[in-house]
Amino acid sequence: MKLSRNILNTYLEESFSKIPSQDLIEILDQLGLAVASVTPLFDGLEQVVVAQVSSIDQHPNADRLRVCQVSTGDATHQIVCGATNFESGDFVPLSLVGALLPNGLKIEASKIRGESSSGMICSQTELGVGTDAKGIWNFSIDNVQGDLLSVIGQPIGSALGLKDDIIEIELTPNRGDCLSYLGVARELSAKLGLSLHTPIECQDSKFEKPLKNMAISISEELVPTFLLQVLETPCSPDWQTPFWMRWALQSHGISSIHPLVDVGNWVMLECGQPIHVYDVQKIAGTLTVREGKAGETGQTLMGEPLELKGGEIVIADDQKLLCVGGVIGMQAAEVDAQTHQVWIEAAHFEPVAIRKASKGIVTESAYRFARGVDPTSPDRALARYFYYLKSLFGVEETAHVTALRHAHPEPAVVETSYGAIGNLVRGPESSEMQKILTDLQFGLEAGEGDAIRVQVPPYRFDVAYSADLAEEVARSYGYDRILDEQTVQSRIFQPTHWRGVSTHKRKFRLADRLVSLGYQENVHVGFLDQSEWRDALVPWISENMWAELSNPLNKKRRFMPPMLFPLVFERFCWLRDRQMPVVKLFETGKVFRKDNDQYQEESHLAMLVSKSNHRTESHFEHPVWEDSGGIENSDALWMGAHIQGLVEELGWVQSQISLKLIEQGSPFFHPLQSYEILLEEMTIGFLAQVHPNHGTMRKAKRLSCFVAELFLDPLMTPKSDLSVLQAPSTFPSVTRDVSLVINEGSYGALMAEVDRILPESCVSHQLVDRFVDESGQVSVTFRMTYEDGARSLSDEEVNQWQEHFRVLLKGQYPLEYK
Repeated sequence: MKLSRNILNTYLEESFSKIPSQDLIEILDQLGLAVASVTPLFDGLEQVVVAQVSSIDQHPNADRLRVCQVSTGDATHQIVCGATNFESGDFVPLSLVGALLPNGLKIEASKIRGESSSGMICSQTELGVGTDAKGIWNFSIDNVQGDLLSVIGQPIGSALGLKDDIIEIELTPNRGDCLSYLGVARELSAKLGLSLHTPIECQDSKFEKPLKNMAISISEELVPTFLLQVLETPCSPDWQTPFWMRWALQSHGISSIHPLVDVGNWVMLECGQPIHVYDVQKIAGTLTVREGKAGETGQTLMGEPLELKGGEIVIADDQKLLCVGGVIGMQAAEVDAQTHQVWIEAAHFEPVAIRKASKGIVTESAYRFARGVDPTSPDRALARYFYYLKSLFGVEETAHVTALRHAHPEPAVVETSYGAIGNLVRGPESSEMQKILTDLQFGLEAGEGDAIRVQVPPYRFDVAYSADLAEEVARSYGYDRILDEQTVQSRIFQPTHWRGVSTHKRKFRLADRLVSLGYQENVHVGFLDQSEWRDALVPWISENMWAELSNPLNKKRRFMPPMLFPLVFERFCWLRDRQMPVVKLFETGKVFRKDNDQYQEESHLAMLVSKSNHRTESHFEHPVWEDSGGIENSDALWMGAHIQGLVEELGWVQSQISLKLIEQGSPFFHPLQSYEILLEEMTIGFLAQVHPNHGTMRKAKRLSCFVAELFLDPLMTPKSDLSVLQAPSTFPSVTRDVSLVINEGSYGALMAEVDRILPESCVSHQLVDRFVDESGQVSVTFRMTYEDGARSLSDEEVNQWQEHFRVLLKGQYPLEYK
């Protein structure tokens, strides 16, 4: 999605325009709207000015050249030019001597066939602001608004208001709501606390009249909403798309076609709702919305033949295809210079249907519908479209025909609380969360306490849970602010237990540990080419176990990953090609396999270590890695020690880990350096060196690459309750001592029993004193620490816990308290 900074400014209050573009890039990135590029328009073109052609004469020595006198107000310049699309009196861009054009051409005074030329009249392409290289950029023909004579001699960027930054953002598939200016402006409004200027026509408009004198047949099962606006005013050949609109479309990579089509494309950029225009005179008989048939053919608006596969939503008449709904129009109903009457369509198509129909076809309309368009937007888009027709061409007010309208599904409702959101997003107060969600146009209904009932806007298909709302709050509040607060809280840790820790959180713990050890996480939502990885996965995956996608985006990479290490290795190759000598990567995720037509998924962890040399690295020593019968490389020992730590992190503290050579291994790995990792005779993964003769390794002779993969599912049920780390309580602890005397024969049993009967709020205890007298009596003192992470403890309740503990011990052992 491309955005003009100048246009974006008009949808927010004036202070927004004062934010530097570099700061705006950071804000968009924080919102998850990743900026791919920023293209300044007319940057450095101060010596390209508005000029007027005073006279034109034929070049005396060349039939295809003309000698032009061009005025910049205070001077006249002689220019030799071969273009013929301008006449005397027209306004054109003139590059003065000394100007440096974006293509690297420096303008110098010269002689062309004996005639001097002091500058150059330019096309859009030569100025780096368009694709029209057929002729000179003629401002007079281009219908540039304003008094050009008053800005003659001025740089064209500032004189015509065209100096701008074009910001291109990359959107994830779930953010189709930001494929419009209003969508992006809405996000910025909530983030920056600025008022949003929504055009009144786009707020809540619905005007219609009954179907009359129109032959239309629509399949209700295919399209939820199909609206037509009948333009009763005849089209005039004098209508011209205004320069600002054509320039805006061009900035977004959309060509100007016809005024009625251009207005529809601009409304799509503004509101996000695609619009299609039909030439009524080219429709034969009944306009029908139906399911396409395999083998039907048509000619697209781009002039390319199209053959249907069957199942598409098509708009057709009695003889031919007019449009593939939501995807692309056909030449059979194309609007052109002879068009007299039109129908304007605004419909809602389901994303799944459009994704299937648009395979191999890339259009602005399909791109939006495939990601999800607000089902309530057709009315507003038609209202906005008519607003432009009236303001630009004086079209009298009309109404659109309700061809079909189903009741839209009820918006999603999420029941949560500010506390639940705050547990995920540490920092913002309830009032700030409320403001953020309200600014993002979520409906809020207060419940008991801090509970809220949130009505999700119809354009946010991706919000269904409390965690989704927390993400919305986090984006607007600022991830950097959240991290700062959590960093302060996590500087000191104390032990807790795995008890109650979910599998999902345990995987995050593993990731945190690997990051602390210098690994970088690879996130690769990708697929594999079976022909490339089939042999490498032979020891674990047979050919019939690969899970193939039924609707792949790429014909080669159409298989779900049955192991993760190929994805990590592909990233390693990418980094190696960019001369990164030391690579330490990991990735956690799901792998997929097919077993007797049943699909299975498992959780895996893949790791990769590669260095440009084999210098010794410090590592956690463990006998299994040093007495492993052949693993001598420091990378492998270093990596193996980390695997040992990960297994212990999951609670397998006193379990025996061993290695077993893979006898019939993969040709991808070294035959003498490929090992299964066994945990109490259970295979939990493998560790292996990529074969030195592998093509990737041969190209980089000094590289050594080790890969490991752990099967996480069997590791998620540990034998012991291993301690992990959590942030300390912000409330004070309370310490109490218990001193007692017991005979030496019962002392051992008492010490073994203390842990079991400790009060729940006792977070730690320790033996601080022990004395054995001549009679065999043991005097001991325990120091017990009580703490609650949510509040301060009172002396009364701590004393009660202490007394209960004393009573339990007294009832089981022959002891006396001091």
